[in-house]
Amino acid sequence: MDRKAGKLQKEYLNYLDAINKVLPEMQEFFEKNNLDIIFEYRNIITGFGEILPEILTVFGYEQKIQEGLRLIEIYVRCQTKEQMMAELEMCDRALNELSAFVDMLLNSIKGRLRVCNCCGEQVYYRPLPDYYRQQNEKYHVKPHIPETLSREEYTCPSCWSSDRDRLITAFLQKLELDKLVHAEKLLQIAPSAGIEHWIYANCPALIYDSTDYYMDNVTFQSDIQNMSMISDESYDYFICSHVLEHVQDDRKAMRELYRILKDDGIGVFLVPVCLDIDRIEEEWGLTEAENWRRFGQGDHCRNYAGWEMTERLEEAGFTVYPLGKRFFGADVFKECGLTDTSTLYVLTKQPVDLIDFIQNRKEKRDMEWEEPLISVILPCYNHEKYVAKAIESVLDQSYHNYEFLVGDDGSPDGTAREILKYEDRIDQIHLFDRNMGGETTCFLLGETKGKYVAMMHSDDLWSSEKLRMQAIYMENHPECGACFTGCMLFNDAEEDLGNGPFALANKKKEEWLFWLYDAGNLLAHPSVLIRRDLYIELMCENGCNRFRQLPDYWRWLKLVQKSEIHIIEKELTFFRWHTEDACRNVSAPVLENTLRTMVEQSYIRYSTIKNMDGDYFLKAFKNWLKKKEPLDDKDIMCEKFFVLMNTRLRYMEQAAIQYLYEIYAVEGIPELLETQYGFRFQDIYKITGEFLPGVIDEIAAQFKR
Repeated sequence: MDRKAGKLQKEYLNYLDAINKVLPEMQEFFEKNNLDIIFEYRNIITGFGEILPEILTVFGYEQKIQEGLRLIEIYVRCQTKEQMMAELEMCDRALNELSAFVDMLLNSIKGRLRVCNCCGEQVYYRPLPDYYRQQNEKYHVKPHIPETLSREEYTCPSCWSSDRDRLITAFLQKLELDKLVHAEKLLQIAPSAGIEHWIYANCPALIYDSTDYYMDNVTFQSDIQNMSMISDESYDYFICSHVLEHVQDDRKAMRELYRILKDDGIGVFLVPVCLDIDRIEEEWGLTEAENWRRFGQGDHCRNYAGWEMTERLEEAGFTVYPLGKRFFGADVFKECGLTDTSTLYVLTKQPVDLIDFIQNRKEKRDMEWEEPLISVILPCYNHEKYVAKAIESVLDQSYHNYEFLVGDDGSPDGTAREILKYEDRIDQIHLFDRNMGGETTCFLLGETKGKYVAMMHSDDLWSSEKLRMQAIYMENHPECGACFTGCMLFNDAEEDLGNGPFALANKKKEEWLFWLYDAGNLLAHPSVLIRRDLYIELMCENGCNRFRQLPDYWRWLKLVQKSEIHIIEKELTFFRWHTEDACRNVSAPVLENTLRTMVEQSYIRYSTIKNMDGDYFLKAFKNWLKKKEPLDDKDIMCEKFFVLMNTRLRYMEQAAIQYLYEIYAVEGIPELLETQYGFRFQDIYKITGEFLPGVIDEIAAQFKR
């Protein structure tokens, strides 16, 4: 989610409010020639002008704001009182125009503050991008009246959901998929990121798949006209939104959708329906320009008339239910920014009373759910100020079948005393008389009995729903080894610092490997719920305590080579970012930690790439490969060297140099590097000769910041 967009919107409104309040006073001061006070208010206008370029990308009021910016620039060009006096008449005129502009802008957004149901953010929806107007003019597009298109409130600036995405999500909320505890399966064709985010943030029991003909980050790639890899009656739900206007044979695609849906399943369906046409307009194989002219987009091949679209769906076997404002309610339509004619088509395999049908599905879910045992471990050291709140956030979980193990690692402060206040509510308390570091965690792990383990840090907090949502996900997704959550940062003063680096989206395990390798570790340890045996293997393997700065980075790189992982895309973990010197931890930006991080990161990358399975390596780094089809193990060895060299940080080249020294001794590698990759031994001397100065510059730059 783009938190910056929300922040800009607040700044924008604050400036508008400030300008609106001072405009009458400024006009009065102009009339009295009181230039001293006018000069003070100039700063308000200047500040507004500074944020306008960024606002352009958030609101979509391009033409209005560009005109306003022009007026503001006229006004603030007066750098001195003398210049103001000389241009008093022009400033007076500009002020009048600015006043009208501010009134127009305030009126245009009045009552438009919404809560996006896809991401939960409070936003102003952006209008349809001006790109479409430009294309319409360029290709002389034939105008139509769309059934579902909100030109004024089209896009959420936070999650980029469209109005139709929010309409679909409103129906998924009607189905209460967020209340599932037993698995049901949903397929989204040509997936919307906004809908995906809502599912990943709210529906842990849902087994979610996606497919598209072109997209990479989907469960599988397929042509909707032939999804042969999917068995008959595989899905409880499908979402097919604005897909069939792209395909040659929409009837064939409709039959495929019917085939993959379970007998009691529900299909969610949308295409661009035009209210002003009587028959479907279609033709395949036209030029992009002609597609624009006839169908309003370069890759469309038809416009739909509602009745004929329904007829084709019925031919495929579906019963069709058009759902509009009456079904959803006026409040939902307003909050989603929908036009009154917006319509969602819901499909079933047999005629039903849809309201009763949905209600019966909900009632069938009301079966007992056996909560698996979770072991929560909380190792503590010197957190007397924070540990009580951490303990209480565990005890306040809505999930109840857990054991709670707490260990104090020889804290010299009053941490142990705070822990003992909860002695009657904690299953095991272990107070060690000396600091043992990672051994305390391994000891607590050895005492656990749960199917899953959750790590809690003694200065962090959990949402009350954290364990429940994670347990539901893990129980319904046996292929997943660990489940993390979104994470919110806060400081010692309990101030919200945003989700910053923890705003993560789900990926396949090979994509996680690439992401972790390229971006570093941004998976929050206190957010994890992990299978016990896997966690013991990762946490307590021989030699793991050699890393002080980056032990989690080492573990997660190993984890994603063993198993899929999942992120519940909701902030359920609250990570304390210490600013007080006395509380700073191993992440503090001091020279010792910086140097140690460089050494550990270089070794971890070297060891990870060197020991990685060849097939996994090719999948994870397919976009970085020099040769797209390496032929043998020696090709892969060369490719691993170039992956290690592909770094933004000079000090990371140490890993590549070490690996190069090893493989250069392998028979045939020097010749292969020179003939296939253009890399000669002289290049080794160049890399090593320039290495140290680059590292020194990077260290100096870090401490200048």
